[in-house]
Amino acid sequence: MEDLQDLLKFNDLFQAHFDGLDQVQMTRTLQYELRQQSLQLAEANLHVSERIASLRASLADNEAEAKLLQQEYFESSNKVLEVQRMFFKRSMIEKLAQKRDTVEAATEKLVDEFLTTGGGSGSDGSSADVGNKFKSEDNIESFLNDFIKKRSLYHQLSAKHELIMNNRLV
Repeated sequence: MEDLQDLLKFNDLFQAHFDGLDQVQMTRTLQYELRQQSLQLAEANLHVSERIASLRASLADNEAEAKLLQQEYFESSNKVLEVQRMFFKRSMIEKLAQKRDTVEAATEKLVDEFLTTGGGSGSDGSSADVGNKFKSEDNIESFLNDFIKKRSLYHQLSAKHELIMNNRLV
């Protein structure tokens, strides 16, 4: 009992006894080892933090590049779709109809020009000389050739359009 009273009276004696206990020594050893491991982890994290910072910077660059590439991809995709639309059935049929209408208008214009230039107006034979007669015949022949070519093309285009529309190939 005296030993217990001495331990309670003298702090140095108590501390020496307390430090001598196996459990306290083991706890302090574990604390020391944990401190050492924490220091090692902190040092490793500091060394790795530079690498992480450089990776983050390169990630930002890669993200910017990826966004640019994505934008280029979308633009290219839109261009491809626009080109594909030109070759859709409806688009091709519309182009065929436009071409047919253009050829018909050109034929009408050719006829109007021929009639307004006097190529088709029958001149009275008394005032026309031989040169004008040949010139007029050349004009008529040229007009007929052009008219027949344009009108044939119109009828071919019109027949194709009609065939497509009647057979519901749309």
